[in-house]
Amino acid sequence: MGTSSLKCTIIGAGITGLAIAWKLSTDGHQVSLIDPQEGPATSAVAAGMLGPTAEHAPGEDRLTALLLDASQRWRPFAEDLEGQTKLSVGLRESGTIMLGFDADDRRAIERSAAFNAASGLTLEALKAPDLSLRLANLAPAVTSGYFLPGDHQVDPRAVMTALTKACVDSGVVQYRARALGIEGAAVILDDGRCITGDRIVLATGAGARGLANEHAPCLNAVRPVKGITLRLRDHGASMVETTIRGLVEGRTSYIVPRSDGEIVIGASSLERGFDARAEAGSIADLLGDARQLFPVLDEASFEGFDVGFRPATPDHAPIVGRLGRTPIFAALGSYRNGILLAPLIAEAISQEIGDGSPHEGFAAFPTGRFG
Repeated sequence: MGTSSLKCTIIGAGITGLAIAWKLSTDGHQVSLIDPQEGPATSAVAAGMLGPTAEHAPGEDRLTALLLDASQRWRPFAEDLEGQTKLSVGLRESGTIMLGFDADDRRAIERSAAFNAASGLTLEALKAPDLSLRLANLAPAVTSGYFLPGDHQVDPRAVMTALTKACVDSGVVQYRARALGIEGAAVILDDGRCITGDRIVLATGAGARGLANEHAPCLNAVRPVKGITLRLRDHGASMVETTIRGLVEGRTSYIVPRSDGEIVIGASSLERGFDARAEAGSIADLLGDARQLFPVLDEASFEGFDVGFRPATPDHAPIVGRLGRTPIFAALGSYRNGILLAPLIAEAISQEIGDGSPHEGFAAFPTGRFG
């Protein structure tokens, strides 16, 4: 580390904030973590897909390069975290299968696969016999798909539990309060306390705008995108064998089976601000699309739903690094890739705080690009 121990204050205890807190503390810094929430953050609501290939979109080659880099960090990150805490984080490196339900969906999937292949990403075409071997309960109408060998999954709730323990064990001081404002390198809390230090890291997720000031105008570019996930229980029948990215009548669907029998269903992206309702229509669409692909899900137990808010930016890319010459660092705007990017963002922030050098992976996305 290129500097002596610093007092670092992190605002936000989602997976990004926790990963940064753990990394900074293991690097020898004094770390305080501020978050008013006792329950699961949006990170814990996520399905936990580590999908750089599936997330690749036209015009986002630089972002995809960043996601591919991030995906390489997950195994060592999980091994270190599990080694320290003796808790599993549920990393499953079994790949993902991309499916289209009807003829139009399959054509759209084929176009996406061709685009990904032309960009140098790895996919394997699957015909009906291949699919029947890999997915015993797939609907007969689905006759082709693609295997994405580099797209995996992790259990975000297990990761959050392990990171929380790792932070406590590493001496991170946690404050259950809300940050009201920033003055210099000090954070003002809603209970009247003032946390002073040398560096501040903003890992506030979709709630970033409340702390925007003349030193951090980029926070105004972060907006919430509402997402709903459903949780089912597979009672030992292996209803879905691997992570699924589906397209059903033009709607995106994902199905993520856990090793403990939980099945997570999602893909809703709703521009409705911080509206925390789970609309019946959205739940019906999510469950209905998953059942179209795997009718056997009718036999699963319905365990509930969660609502979270993805932190999105206008270009869908994160805001990571120092804000000008201030003592403030941003770790924001990961949108659909918050779980995937967390270890890499923690490395980047720790590096820049430690020796002042920005992480080259985020050079394509300067923190001042939104003013």
